Amino acid sequence: MQQKMVYFGVMSLIFSLKIFLQYLFSVFICLKLYHLVTRLYTPLQNLLYISVLTHITYININVINPPTRVIPTILL
Repeated sequence: MQQKMVYFGVMSLIFSLKIFLQYLFSVFICLKLYHLVTRLYTPLQNLLYISVLTHITYININVINPPTRVIPTILL
């Protein structure tokens, strides 16, 4: 019983960390988009920024917070 409680505590901590990282990435993406809109860059620099933001968003959605694996992990 105690082992299950420790496991649940660790899983809750990991879930909280995932949510916090997702929040940080969202703030970072918003700041980068603001930076992109308010500054004038060459098309190549804009393409570079957009590709980096797309990559970070992909990591955020599929690696840090995978939609199919988070809920079953918490329910265990």
